[in-house]
Amino acid sequence: MILLFVGWIIYFFYAIFRFHKSRNPKADYVGVKSNASNYIEVAVALVEAVLLIGFAVPLWAKAAGGLPAEKDSTVIRVTAETFSWNSRYAGPDGVFGKQDLKYVTSENTFGLDKNDPAAKDDVVPRSTTSMCRWASRSSCI
Repeated sequence: MILLFVGWIIYFFYAIFRFHKSRNPKADYVGVKSNASNYIEVAVALVEAVLLIGFAVPLWAKAAGGLPAEKDSTVIRVTAETFSWNSRYAGPDGVFGKQDLKYVTSENTFGLDKNDPAAKDDVVPRSTTSMCRWASRSSCI
């Protein structure tokens, strides 16, 4: 990323120097008649793609690391609705209960099967305000 930044800054200053008013007092209304600018644009896009996809993404993946093991995490299921997020915790047994669309109601937004023993201890928080704090290995909010 820093290489892209430095490259574009160098080009910016080159363009300012190359095209300042005292060197080009009269505008050229005809423009470029060759395809060189198209080829240069494609080359710049390819170089940027190689830098971003080939270097920046793998380096970021290495720095960020993978996901922690499920046993070391609090696993939740989140369902999105219009203007709402619904979350569900597995409960003390660590197993999510079965859910099915036929059980979905205004009171049972996840469609939990109330007859499933694994669903008996699932926790569905009922709060009007939620606070989410995201953290990664490199920073913590």
